[in-house]
Amino acid sequence: MNIKNILFLLLFFAISQSSFAQRDNRFKVGLTGFVCSQINLKYERVLTPRASLQMTVGYRPNLGLTLFNKILDGTNVDNKLSGIVLNPEFRWYFKKDTDTPKGWYTGVFVDYYRYTLNATSEYDNFDDELRLRLRSASIGVMLGAQWYLSDRVSIDWYITGLGVSSNLISARYSTNDPGFDVDQTIEDINETLQDTAPWLADLIVDQISDLTFSASVPFGFVRFRTGLSLGYSF
Repeated sequence: MNIKNILFLLLFFAISQSSFAQRDNRFKVGLTGFVCSQINLKYERVLTPRASLQMTVGYRPNLGLTLFNKILDGTNVDNKLSGIVLNPEFRWYFKKDTDTPKGWYTGVFVDYYRYTLNATSEYDNFDDELRLRLRSASIGVMLGAQWYLSDRVSIDWYITGLGVSSNLISARYSTNDPGFDVDQTIEDINETLQDTAPWLADLIVDQISDLTFSASVPFGFVRFRTGLSLGYSF
C-alpha cells in the first residue's frame, strides 16, 4: 500500500468520525460579556445525553472605565479596571430521547470573580491614588435553554441564575495632601455606608498612616446571573 492510499484512508476515517460520532465537546464564546469589555470562554463536556459539566473562564483586560472618571473629583483623572471570573456548572437537560444534551436545562453553579480598579487624580495640585478590589464567591441554581442552529453551531441562553454570595470589598487610598485627615475620612465613609447600605458592617481598617489607609468591608448578597453565548460542537 503506497503513501497516497494511507493518507486517503486516514482522511476518510477522520471525516467519517466527525460526521457520525457523537460530539461530546462544546466550545462557546459569551456574547453578553462584550458589553462590559470582558472575554468569556466556555467549555461544556457532555457526560450523558441529559447531563453535562461546563467551565467558564472570564477575563477583563486592564481598560479604563469612563463612568468612574465622571464620579471622581479633580483633574487628570485616570483609571484601569481588570478582572477574572471562574464558573463551573453542572447541567441537567429535560429533553429525553436525544443523542446529545439540548433544549431546556436546569443545574447548579459555583462562581468566583475578582475585579480590581486602580485610579489616580489631581485635586488642588495634590495627587490621589485609589485601589478598589472586589472578591466574590457564590453558589446557586439556574435555568436556561440551548438550541442548535446547525449541525454544529448552537446558541445557549442562560435565562436566569439565582444564588447567594459572600463578598469582600477592599480599598487603599493615599495622597500627598498634608491637610488630609485620615480619621475623619474613615468616619465619613462609615456614616455614608450606614446611610446608603445599612446591611454593611463598619470598615475593617487594616493599615493606617497620616496620608494612607487601607480598609475592607465584607457582606453577603443575592447573586443573579444571566447571559447568552454562541457555541461550536466537536
